[in-house]
Formats: sequence, C-alpha cells, structure tokens
Amino acid sequence: MSCFHFLKTGLLIVALATLVGCKEPPVPPEVPLALRQEQDLWRAGASVYAPGDYAAYKVALEAARDLLNHERSRMVWLRDYDPVALRFRAVLQQGEGLQQQIAAVSSAESAAARERLEQLAGVLRLLRDLADELKDGRLAGRRLAIAEVDLGEARRLMRAGEVRAAAPLLDRASREIREKVRLVLPLVARFGEPLQLRQWRRMVDDSIAEARRQGDYLLIVSKLEREVIVYRGDREIRRYPAGFGFNLLSDKLHAGDKATPEGRYRVVRKNPQSRYFKALLLDYPNTEDRRRFLQAKREGKIPAHAGIGSLIEIHGGGRKGLTNGCVALEDGDMATLFELVPVGTAVTIVGSLRPDNPLAVALRELK
Repeated sequence: MSCFHFLKTGLLIVALATLVGCKEPPVPPEVPLALRQEQDLWRAGASVYAPGDYAAYKVALEAARDLLNHERSRMVWLRDYDPVALRFRAVLQQGEGLQQQIAAVSSAESAAARERLEQLAGVLRLLRDLADELKDGRLAGRRLAIAEVDLGEARRLMRAGEVRAAAPLLDRASREIREKVRLVLPLVARFGEPLQLRQWRRMVDDSIAEARRQGDYLLIVSKLEREVIVYRGDREIRRYPAGFGFNLLSDKLHAGDKATPEGRYRVVRKNPQSRYFKALLLDYPNTEDRRRFLQAKREGKIPAHAGIGSLIEIHGGGRKGLTNGCVALEDGDMATLFELVPVGTAVTIVGSLRPDNPLAVALRELK
C-alpha cells in the first residue's frame, strides 16, 4: 500500500509540474555582465593598479558564483535566483568602483610618464642643439644616441597604452642623460658663472676705454657668439662671423689642447702669404698666459711635459673649418681686416659677451 502511495505522489508531482509548465528560471542578466566585467578588469591591469581591491573583488565574485551554483543544484521548481541577482549586482557595483579606481591611477601614471618623457626629451634636445651650435662632439655622443632610441620606443609604448612597459626605457634614458649632463657641466659651467661673465665684460670694457683714449683700432673676439667685432676708438665699425678651435668651450692651457686662448693680446705680425690666405699673428703666450700655465702645472692640471703653445692667429680659410686654436674668417672678410688694422692693434678674446648666452640659459635648465 505504501509503495502505491509513493508512486501516486510522484505521479501527482510530475503531473503538477507538467500542468504549470515548469521550466528552469533564467539566469539573472547580472551574471554574464559580471563575468565580462571580470575579463575587462583583468585586461585593464587591475592586479597591477589596485591589487588589494582586486583581490577583494575576486573573493566577492567567487562567493556570488558559489551561490549561483548552489541554486542550480536545486530542483528546477525550487530555484530562486533573486538572491543571486542581488549578490551579482553588488559585485558589479564593486567592479565599477574598481574600474574607476584603475582609470584614475592609470590616468595619473600616464600623465606623470608623459611629463617625464617630455622633460627628458627637452634636455636631450637641448644637448643636441648645443652640440650642433657649438660643433662640440663632447655634448652629443653614444649616451644621447641610446637615450634617443629609448625615448622613441617609450613614446610608442605609451601611445599604445602600455605605460608601465615604457617605464624601464624612461629609467634608462634618464640615467644616460643624467650621466651626460654630469660630464658636460664642467665643460660649460663657466659660461653661466656670474663672476666669469663679469670678468669677460670688464676685459671688453677696459679694452674699449683704452681704444677710446688712444683712438686706435680694437678687435673684440667672442668665442661663444663666434664673431670678431672691429672698433675704432669706442665705436663699432664692423662685425665678422668667425670659426674657432676644436675645443671651443675651453680656455687655452697648453700646446695641443686645440683651445682658443682668452685674454688681452696684440697683433705682432701680419702675414700676407699664410697657408690660410692672410693672417694676423697674436702675442700669445703673453706674461699672463705664462703665469697661468706655470700655476696649472704646479696644480697638476696639465701634463708635466706639456708646452705652452704658440702661433695663435686670426686668419682666413673660412669660418666653417675647425682650427687648432686660431680664429678663422672668410677670405673676403680677412682681406678687409688685414688691410684695415696695423701691427700693434689690441685684440681681446673672451668666452662670451652675453650674460644670457645659450650656455647660461641651458645650465639653468639642466640644473
């Protein structure tokens, strides 16, 4: 009798399920949305940008999945997906907050990386421009080439949204540029030192004052500005573009350093048959040059066997070529100057006439 009763009950349940058209209730729409959100967060780098919050999100998502699986394990007509929808809705809200956090962190990192890249690129351009302007290879070289390649690749990665992949390249470019700046600063530092700039200005002013008293010609040579300025008394009458030695940025210390000396000199001989068209020979080394030379030797700044050098001229041959320390003019300009100034003409050579010269400006930016 009991078996018959059990069978009857089962048949009634089946009949009831058939009559009410029992179907599996649909999975809440929040479920696939949350699963897509999980993939989006992973692709966005949630584990990198917000590891703690992402871990909490994963725990909440796993708990929601467990609840979903629990409901699915129940009889179809007993399943209730309302709590599941509520749980997944909470997960979605948590994920949306996480997405906003990632976007904020990512945006801040991107902005900082772009700013850093532009700063490094600016210093790189500055060093390149100085190297081109001064024709001094020491301002360029292999380090800047490496930095240039790294910055280019970092820029490409950042445009593709791979900011963190660009970070090591920015780090290496920064190291190369910093090292280059460290090497360059001693070469250019004096062009930004107020004391040195005032000393050059005083030399020029004293020379002009003397030329005014005597009514003589005067040549002012400015290395950084690359020009020879001709005065008669205190009046400027001509200005010629000039070329200089390989070691333009340095004052001459000894023979073979390829630097143009700085100081107050005079024309001691005119050579109309120079191998460089025509030439005005200066009285380098003078007494002050010899004093500085001996002092530098005592201080170990120059080799013990080095000589002081000689034969510094203002000559023709073209300003584009690099000299071994002389001042070079275009032949036409040299012809005019050669006829204009006599032996005994004062020549004052300085590093720069301008307190705001390009190196002074660059130094402020590099520091």
